[in-house]
Amino acid sequence: MPEGSNHALFIRTAEELQGLKRWRPMPAPVALVIEIPGLSQPETRAASERIVRFAQDCGCALGAKCMTISLAGMAVYIIWSQGLSSAGFFWHLPLLVPSALFGATAGKLIGLGRAHRRLAREIDRLVAGQPSLDSTERTHA
Repeated sequence: MPEGSNHALFIRTAEELQGLKRWRPMPAPVALVIEIPGLSQPETRAASERIVRFAQDCGCALGAKCMTISLAGMAVYIIWSQGLSSAGFFWHLPLLVPSALFGATAGKLIGLGRAHRRLAREIDRLVAGQPSLDSTERTHA
C-alpha cells in the first residue's frame, strides 16, 4: 500500500501480537484490529487504540520539556556564577546550545523508551488475559 494511506493491521494470534513489541515505527494512520479468541471486543478495541498510540509515540513532548528544563537550568547557573553585568556572562552564553541539545536528546530517548515499555506492558497484559493455547486445544479435541 502507498505510504500515508489508511490501512488496517489484523492481529489474530498471540504470537502476532507479541511481534508488535519489536522496536520499529508503525505507519500512521493505522487501524489495529485484534481478533484473538477469548478476548472481548470492547477490551481489544480499547487496547488496540493504546497500542497504536504507544507504537507511534515519538518522544518529542518529553524531549521538549527536558530541553526547556536543561536550558533554564544552564541559564540560571550562568547568571548565578557570572552575574548579569560581567563579561563572563556573555562568554558563557554559548553553553546554552549544547545544554539544550543534550536535554532534548536525553528527553527524546527517555520518551521513546517509556513508550516502548508501555507498549510491551499493554501487549503482555492482553496476552496474559488470553486462555493458553494448549487448554483451548484440549477442550476442542
